[in-house]
Amino acid sequence: MSNHAGTHIDFPAHFIPGGKTSDAFELSHLMGRCLVIAIDADAPLVLPSHLLDHAIQANDIIFFKTANAALTEYTETYTAISLPAAQYLRDKKVKIVGIDYLSVDRHGDQGFPVHHELLAHDILIVENLDLKNVPTGCYDAKIYPLKMQGVDGAPVRVSLER
Repeated sequence: MSNHAGTHIDFPAHFIPGGKTSDAFELSHLMGRCLVIAIDADAPLVLPSHLLDHAIQANDIIFFKTANAALTEYTETYTAISLPAAQYLRDKKVKIVGIDYLSVDRHGDQGFPVHHELLAHDILIVENLDLKNVPTGCYDAKIYPLKMQGVDGAPVRVSLER
């Protein structure tokens, strides 16, 4: 099985030469305040304007609940995160960003700009979240990766508690 199968976390080494691997992050880094933010069903990209009304704080975990939740098979047309939104989250100093599809980048984006923007600043990425039955709001998140040393990604189990 690939270490990027199912719901998984990307560590900086996934795209950043010399970037940190799984063993550089304590389990406590993968826990904390999480905002689940709904994105309009007709939005092809998460934009900074989607984030302005949320009290995003440093060290938050941000999960995006999108129309992707309704997808039942692979498609090249899905809601992804825009580079300006990734830059906004970087400026807010969040520690983890997640989305409910296979990638934070749009299909065909050359160079994976969102991956690079986030991972270059040690902002971890969780992909392929199942948020369809999760109401938007603030949670206490716990992300549990498979215990593997020195990898660029790992399958995870994610729990959200009010």
